[in-house]
Amino acid sequence: MLQKSRSEICTESATAWTKSFLLAYGSRSALSIVLNLAKLVRNPKEAPAILRSCLGMESFRFGLFVGGFSGLYRLVLLLLRRFRGESCPSNAFLAGAAASLTLLFEEEGQRVTVSHYLLVRALQCLYNAAKARGYLDFMGNKLTHGDSLLFVISSAQVMYAYAIRPETIPSSYYKFILQT
Repeated sequence: MLQKSRSEICTESATAWTKSFLLAYGSRSALSIVLNLAKLVRNPKEAPAILRSCLGMESFRFGLFVGGFSGLYRLVLLLLRRFRGESCPSNAFLAGAAASLTLLFEEEGQRVTVSHYLLVRALQCLYNAAKARGYLDFMGNKLTHGDSLLFVISSAQVMYAYAIRPETIPSSYYKFILQT
């Protein structure tokens, strides 16, 4: 395996950060603009406030989180490969753990939401990897939609919080569930 130079490692990490930041910031801003068009139609006088909210700190923080995660993950992964001289799953785990610090770019309320989402996706990845390697050979391997089962279980946790412990979920999310 060819070793990458320091400049190649930095360039690759910066490229990953930039692409991810621009994609996350742009898509978050675009979604916010589309969703706020209805508000603008109802009250055109709020146009400057709506524009600030669409292109403001929330989108910027999200871009920093996503861009920082991918850039820092790539940087740590390449550095570990360079200094350890090998490519193994523990490198990816360590890089992911280091990159998770970029979650601090998000506001405190958003961190919980993003953490829950990432936890469920990590469990889904673990399930799919274990099934692909044959570790989960139960029910004669007839359980073909286990990832859907995992989604149901995680949704059940949210519904439990809604029904039994509503104080544990944000009030805006509680209102969303009631409206839905």
